[in-house]
Amino acid sequence: MKKLLFLLTVALLFVTVTEGFAASYDTGTLEMINARADENGQFILDTGFLATDPDNIVIPFTQEVRVTFLYEGAGHVSDFGWMLYEDAVDADGNFRGWNNIPAEKKHVLFVKIRDDAEGDGCCNGGNGVLDRDYGGNGGFPVSDESALAGFDDGSGVLFVTDGDGEVTPKDMKKSLGVLPGGTEVVFFLTANQRYTTTDTDAVFFTKTAWNTDPYTACVPPAGDSLWTDEAAGVFNKEYDLSAFLDVADENNCREHSEWLTEPASDRLATHFGITLSGTYLLRIRDGVAGEFPHVIAGTPADDPGQWILGWEDVRFGGDADHNDMVFRIELGDTSSPVIQFVADPTTIASGEPATLTWNVTNADTVTIDPGVGNVPVNGSASVFPTQTTVYTLTATGPGGTATASATVEVEAFPVPTITFAADPAVIIAGESSALAWTVSDGDSAVIDPEIGAVPLSGIWEVTPSGSGDTLLNY
Repeated sequence: MKKLLFLLTVALLFVTVTEGFAASYDTGTLEMINARADENGQFILDTGFLATDPDNIVIPFTQEVRVTFLYEGAGHVSDFGWMLYEDAVDADGNFRGWNNIPAEKKHVLFVKIRDDAEGDGCCNGGNGVLDRDYGGNGGFPVSDESALAGFDDGSGVLFVTDGDGEVTPKDMKKSLGVLPGGTEVVFFLTANQRYTTTDTDAVFFTKTAWNTDPYTACVPPAGDSLWTDEAAGVFNKEYDLSAFLDVADENNCREHSEWLTEPASDRLATHFGITLSGTYLLRIRDGVAGEFPHVIAGTPADDPGQWILGWEDVRFGGDADHNDMVFRIELGDTSSPVIQFVADPTTIASGEPATLTWNVTNADTVTIDPGVGNVPVNGSASVFPTQTTVYTLTATGPGGTATASATVEVEAFPVPTITFAADPAVIIAGESSALAWTVSDGDSAVIDPEIGAVPLSGIWEVTPSGSGDTLLNY
């Protein structure tokens, strides 16, 4: 049987068969997965639910790739990471084997994944925020976003928070960095093991042929339409991506099945605006190692730049629900940071407050100098400069670094000047003298001794009782 393989990494509506091939091909001789032929000899790709073949994840153009933990519902404490395909194969393209891949080429992202603390404990799907005992070091900051942004779970890869001041499922995000177009990525899950394990039976890959276990779980009844080659043990398992998997059906392997549980689906819709639809056909070959995919990928119909990877983390297929561990893959652009940064008011007296306000997009980190430091990607801060100050905001993201400045001018008030004289300047005890004064650039004036507060200009007659000086203070 001829097989027609489509690697779908961009939105593609149809492929027209060339006239010469169209004249000779018969759809009955082709095995078409997630594709069909119309009456005009065109292959139609059933897009809207399959954005990429998880067996061949190729980044279509240079861009940042991010992964968000979404759901853990099977109770295993696993690690999740990725590798470059080229680092995992030899010169002939053959898989090196898990234990032959250098440790520095295995890029772990999430360590000791746990999300069970909320509700009834194990396997209820948690709340989408990793538990306090998550990570290689524990002490996960479940409610402090600032602490989360600097938290190392043992992977060396920090979380990418959204800067809203709260810890939510949107903050369970890590970045692979900016990957060149054409890069092939292979994700791995070490089921109930650390990523340093040498137990190859515990490691599952998005690259199906690298999985060591044969599928031995449920198969369709004899003669069922899901069989594509019954003699060879090849069939399609069918997933309805738009329907919730009922809790009662967990641990129950079925050839026709819903996919995500209700908590996972609600989380996608509430926090990421994602709704899935369509039917996913997963090709499985019964009883043959390297022929059981441990992951399926779904995506929203209107955004092929987001992939939802659902894993089956039990050897030999288990219940084959492929929702034991779920992650969201997000392809971003490499645009430079865009900054809005203003000061209000722009002119103050020394020590008075001014408010700096900013909004930054396409950035992961934002700092303001002098004196403010690291800040969220949007917000405001009060400053109290005593001299004219230029505040510089520096934003860094996958597309590089950008800066913007806002100046707060501190008015320099002139030093008051005084004209002050006594007439006559020399008197005999008991006589009077007229004090005359004028003050410029002052707010108040005081004459000591005895007279006190006076206007900024005036004349005052004094009759000193003894010797001494009369002074003007301002």
